[in-house]
Amino acid sequence: PLFAPVWVSRTVGTPLGTGPWKFVDFKRGVEARFEANTAYWDPKRIPEFAELRVVPRPDPTTRLSMVRTGEADMAVIDASQIGEVKKAGLRLQSIKATTILMIVFLGCWQKEMWCHQTPFRKAMVLAVDMEGVVKRLFPEGAGNRYANAQFTERALGFDPSLKPYPYDAAEAQKILKEIGYDGKPVKIWSAPLPTSPETPEIMELVQGYLNAAGFKTELTPIEYGAFRPRIVKSPQTFETTYAAHLHIDVGFTRPMMMQNFAVSWLSHEAGGLIQSYWNLPKAEQISRRLKQITDLKVLDEEFRKVNRETYPEYAFFPIMARNTLFAGGPRVGDWSPGDNGLAWHLETVKKARQ
Repeated sequence: PLFAPVWVSRTVGTPLGTGPWKFVDFKRGVEARFEANTAYWDPKRIPEFAELRVVPRPDPTTRLSMVRTGEADMAVIDASQIGEVKKAGLRLQSIKATTILMIVFLGCWQKEMWCHQTPFRKAMVLAVDMEGVVKRLFPEGAGNRYANAQFTERALGFDPSLKPYPYDAAEAQKILKEIGYDGKPVKIWSAPLPTSPETPEIMELVQGYLNAAGFKTELTPIEYGAFRPRIVKSPQTFETTYAAHLHIDVGFTRPMMMQNFAVSWLSHEAGGLIQSYWNLPKAEQISRRLKQITDLKVLDEEFRKVNRETYPEYAFFPIMARNTLFAGGPRVGDWSPGDNGLAWHLETVKKARQ
């Protein structure tokens, strides 16, 4: 089959491997070609297609058009194309919860900022109808809401008793009055990533909800390449002249959770990257405790404790766990893409039975 993804991984020289596909050729920016390994040790995973061509096509409209015209058998699509895929009678398939969209509060480890206070973060979260935002921008099948940080169903520490935060604008207004909010603006950074092209629309809606609840805001569109140095620079320079800095982070679903915890929660000094948790010393203490655990069941329970403890802190504002979506043409009968992030098992693509 011909598969049109967003990208093709780099290949240097002649790769070695024992997988169900055998490498044939690679032309940078053009295609990678493979042929079925009919001697593969597991007969159930010997490809039904004799050849696989993987071509990079960064534009989602182009990828879908290739499937519709028969130029490609399968392609990655955007959530906005779900309706078009169904209308065209193409097969829609997905890998659930591969990426995690959430609003992070940057710089809030600084005590001078309003967002260092849990009631202020709670007010921001309650002020936004995130369920309404998701329903407005994402078609059915694009993903699902989740409750806290990166704790999805596929990760250690998941707690089904925790639900996504509710929308309660009146309570948000009440909190702002009780804590004496002085009108210092909330800085909203609109820095879209390829895995979150909807960022500008999300942030515009968030700004509207915050303004309606009584927050002062400042929306700043910016390319992610220009914004990222603010995150990785040490020390970070998120100005305390703002009440909070909001940014949409897109992480990957990592079942072990340890890497996500390090990236999002820990300080630079402790090996973190974003350091978006409001209490960095506490995060480092938790990390030291988790690193001592070698039993997976015990680690799962300890992460669940972290999940439950930080949920009422409103430390992060989850948007949705997003699915990776694919369109399949008439030659594709079925596919078992796997349940491990973006590790697509293309050898499980089955031919349509005529």
